[in-house]
This record gives sequence, structure tokens and C-alpha cells, in this order.
Amino acid sequence: MKVLLLGSTGNVGARLLTSLLAHNHAPVLYLRSPSKLPQTILTSVPSSSIITGSATDSSAIAAAIREHNCDAVVSAAGLAKMFSKTKEFPAIFRAVVTAAATIGKERGQPVRCWMLGGFAALDVPEGIVGKKGVRIMSYLPLFPDHTENHALLESIPKNELAWSMLCANQMGPSKEADATAEAKANSRKVVATADVPPDWTGTFSWVPILGRYMNVLSNAGRYMTTLEQAAEVVSRDLDSGLESEFVNRRVGFKVSA
Repeated sequence: MKVLLLGSTGNVGARLLTSLLAHNHAPVLYLRSPSKLPQTILTSVPSSSIITGSATDSSAIAAAIREHNCDAVVSAAGLAKMFSKTKEFPAIFRAVVTAAATIGKERGQPVRCWMLGGFAALDVPEGIVGKKGVRIMSYLPLFPDHTENHALLESIPKNELAWSMLCANQMGPSKEADATAEAKANSRKVVATADVPPDWTGTFSWVPILGRYMNVLSNAGRYMTTLEQAAEVVSRDLDSGLESEFVNRRVGFKVSA
């Protein structure tokens, strides 16, 4: 699959690039500063597949998808703040989503698109709170940009955009020598689910008044992952194209024992 990748020099984007190559996808890099790309990448990606542009320029992003005939878009550009809203991250998010949807409308078929979200954008499992659609953010109010961004995704016609929102908790670099190969080899250990985190427990949920808050806080620490594992979730899913079970869903994941 030919994939337009934004943010390939960042922490998440660099791992996504390596993972996409490991899955035999053909990445087309759209970034502000190609000079930041390491030499090892320049030998793996042809210069014709490296595009200089702004991540907030929706028209330029759409042109890149169109001219390179990309099947999918993956955005790792921008950074949300933990406690406050930002201007840049939602602007990047909107530009990418709008561009992909524009091409989907032109083609008469949705463009597959993975966007970065956050753990708090997932729902608490229905069995804990007694109803569907209650966000983790209601109990753990972090990274507020993700709420606005998710609402934007939901507003796009499904015949134009086949989106997924990667809702990871805290991520760090792997200590493995070849972390991408290790993540791919052990990909079955990375369990992903739609809209809610996998393997959520009912710990403390029975406690009066504060039980749900305690439940969310006690569970949250169980979803720490590596950057390479997050990249593996996306690259592995792109193998399924538009048939993915995660089309138009938020995606939570964790590493099983």
C-alpha cells in the first residue's frame, strides 16, 4: 500500500516510517524539513517520494495524495498539550483530514487514514459506568485537543474517509537493538480493540462515590507501551486496507502477557 506519512522525523513518525517499510508498504514522506531525515532512510525511500510542505496546508497535502496516488494517509505531525488546548495540533489534524476526505470524494471511495489521538479519548467500558459513550477524559481530563479532533472525524462522510484514531497511553522508546523487528515479530502480543481499552478491569469500581475515578486511575497505568508497538498497530492494520475492523473507530491497545 502506498502511504502518505506526515511527521516522519518525530518520535512516533520515525518509528512509523521504519514499521511501514518492514510491512512492505511504500511510504511517501510529506514533511517540513527533509534535511532532518537520517541517511539510512534516504537510501530506503526514493527522492521522488519525499515532499516538502506545511502540515497545515490542506491543498498541498491533497495534491501530494493525488499526484502520488496514495492509498492511505498516516499523520504523526503535531503535538497535543496535556492540560490545555493548542492551536497548531487541531489545525494540522483538520488540514490532513480535510485533504484525505477531498481525495476520497474525488475518487468516489474513502481514503484510509490513521490519525493520532490519546488514551483519554477512549470510552470507559459500559460495564463500569452503566452506559455507553462515557469518555475516560470525564475522569482523567487530559489532552483536550483530542475531543475536538474526534468530533471532526465523526463529522466527515464515511464514503470520503475511512479513519482510525490511535489512542495510546504514555509511549517510550524500546530498549531492543532492532525494536521494529522485535515489535513485528511479537505483534500478536499487541492487543487492539475499538473505542475502549482492551482487558479493562473492574478494580475499585464498587467503591461508593469515588469508585469510578479510582477505577480509571488504577487501570491507566496498565497501558504503557513503546513507540515501536504503537507503530506496529498502525502498519499491521494497513495490511487490511478498507476491510479493517478499525475503520471509523478509536483504537486502544496494550501488550498482553
